Amino acid sequence: MLQDIRLLKQFNFNAVRTSHYPNAPLWYDLCDEYGIYVVDEANIECHANYATLCRDPRWSQAFFERGTRLVARDRNHPCVIMWSLGNESGYGENHDRIAAWIRAHDPTRPLHHEGALKPGWSQAGNEYSPGGERANDIINPMYPHVDVLRAFARSRREKRPFIMCEYSHAMGNSNGNLAEYWEAIYALPGLQGGFIWDWVDQGLLRHTPDGTPYWAYGGDFGDEPNDANFCINGMVWPDRTPHPAMHEFKKLAQPVAVRAVDLEAGRIAVTNRAAVVPSTWLEGLWEVSVDGRPRARGTLGPLAIEPGQTRTYALAYAQPALAPGQEALLTVRFVTRARLPWAARGHEVAWEQLSLPGAPARRPRRRPAPGRASVETDGRSASIRALNDTATTVDLDTGRIVEVRLQGQLLVASGPQFCLLRGWLDNDGIKSRAEQWTAPGKALGRWHLAGYDRLQPELVTAELDERAADGPALRTAHRFATAVPDRFLWHEQTVRFAGDGTIHVANVYRIDAGLPDVPRLGVRLVIPAGFEELIWLGPGPHETYCDRKRGARVGRYQSTVTAQYVPYIMPQEHGNKVDVRWLAVRRPGGIGLLVVGRPLLSVNASHLMAEDLIAARHTYELRPRPETYVHVDHMQRGLGTASCGPDTLPQYCIGPGSYEHRYALAPLAPGQDPGRAALRL
Repeated sequence: MLQDIRLLKQFNFNAVRTSHYPNAPLWYDLCDEYGIYVVDEANIECHANYATLCRDPRWSQAFFERGTRLVARDRNHPCVIMWSLGNESGYGENHDRIAAWIRAHDPTRPLHHEGALKPGWSQAGNEYSPGGERANDIINPMYPHVDVLRAFARSRREKRPFIMCEYSHAMGNSNGNLAEYWEAIYALPGLQGGFIWDWVDQGLLRHTPDGTPYWAYGGDFGDEPNDANFCINGMVWPDRTPHPAMHEFKKLAQPVAVRAVDLEAGRIAVTNRAAVVPSTWLEGLWEVSVDGRPRARGTLGPLAIEPGQTRTYALAYAQPALAPGQEALLTVRFVTRARLPWAARGHEVAWEQLSLPGAPARRPRRRPAPGRASVETDGRSASIRALNDTATTVDLDTGRIVEVRLQGQLLVASGPQFCLLRGWLDNDGIKSRAEQWTAPGKALGRWHLAGYDRLQPELVTAELDERAADGPALRTAHRFATAVPDRFLWHEQTVRFAGDGTIHVANVYRIDAGLPDVPRLGVRLVIPAGFEELIWLGPGPHETYCDRKRGARVGRYQSTVTAQYVPYIMPQEHGNKVDVRWLAVRRPGGIGLLVVGRPLLSVNASHLMAEDLIAARHTYELRPRPETYVHVDHMQRGLGTASCGPDTLPQYCIGPGSYEHRYALAPLAPGQDPGRAALRL
């Protein structure tokens, strides 16, 4: 319990709903002591008898005793701010009986009962409709679309506050578009937050016959019937290791906000979002960096900001000199000034990054144009050699890059090839449930019915233009047959080979009308064994996705390909990085490959293929491959929360249409700095 409560505080959670029953008495003592709001929930849940027991007089006393005993036991705990009359148990006179007793015995606390809201809510098509006031003082729907929040706040038809009973289902790699919910909560009246389902992956530790540990779930114990991995939906693993999504929530719920006032003069505004506590418990620090390298540091001074108030600060930094292509950022951090019961001194509570204009640096000398790459061909294949001894072999029959070598060493084992697969997320569809593979209401079902997991490629054109103006150019076009009659996916790729060894790639993707949106749109490269070092400039250090990236700050990070693996209990897509400026994968102390965005990248480097993740049902079934698979995507579909909630928002989906995508590949010599190499491209 102490570990849980410290994690809650460290990641900026301030409230717990004890779903779906009262918790152990000690938990309330800890919430009193550490400062956590509690919505205390009665042990009433009906599910299969959702609409009957709540109206059955034979069950009236059972309902009544469970509700009243909850209040009698816990009413002296200041942490309890609301009483909940149960979960998913409908709404009837048995609830009204509990509500009447609580209102007589404890008129100081509001009542929470989502079931009392549901009839009007459902009839209105997931829009607000009045009702249920006798047993419910909150507008508390389950998994409302973010548009519903906005519409409710703007309607001003209701005096009750909007607090979502559940709104983001943390099953596997999940919690997409939390940012949209919290932008609405901060900006619009009447919206007061909500509860993520749920806290911990409820897996049990088991071992394979050879001793490999793994987290087991429904069906792993010979238990029938079971709900498979539907109890694996927490923000932390069973051992309380935080999921990457925890950093997203921490950023969005941080108690301090920062905005630019005049960055050329170093002026920023800091707002204390807290409702009760002044910000004197925090210390402010700032840093100016260029391309992830620190240039200047300082402190903000005392943070004596009252709740809800804003104060302006002037930071003593000079505008950094920027060469063409460089990027300057101001990072402001807020840390604890003293040791607290739940965190050490210096624990980071909040941060913000702002883009700095920078001062122009002296114009660099114009680099002489590199010579032209040479081409040798026998009609079936071609060898393209650059001046830095980068040699690329192309199969002219298939239009594919077979390999790239630098100074005789294999750098790329297979060139960029079209790929739209990802390891199916729980939010795409529960892959352990056979019916979801053909359910059109789930992305997994739509993709399988469309044949996205069994595409049939067809080469349309393959042409090597040895005399192209900017160097030899390989132009290919592929058509991919789907399971939908006369509907195709198209990929046109132009690869230009520069004399300095740089490979410039331009892609055009087309998705025919009538096809469902796709999981990802991009290419996959195969890098040979031994390329384990990973360096990138972009958000990090943890994984990011187009709809879950606010909790990662831009920096220059160094890691390994192996470390990108995220051991979701049900294996699925992981380790992605969005808004990356450049990424390098290299042999430790040896050669490497640099991928540079035009302008930004969505990338993933792994020892696992998407097909490996799709096939596995437990972590122990995965067998990392020696090769490194690098995805370079135009975009990967967002995460959403559709395992039990709204699907990915439209702006994070990749539907029918045409898309362009450019990037560059460059060889790295041993010891060559990838950041400097990227600036020269």
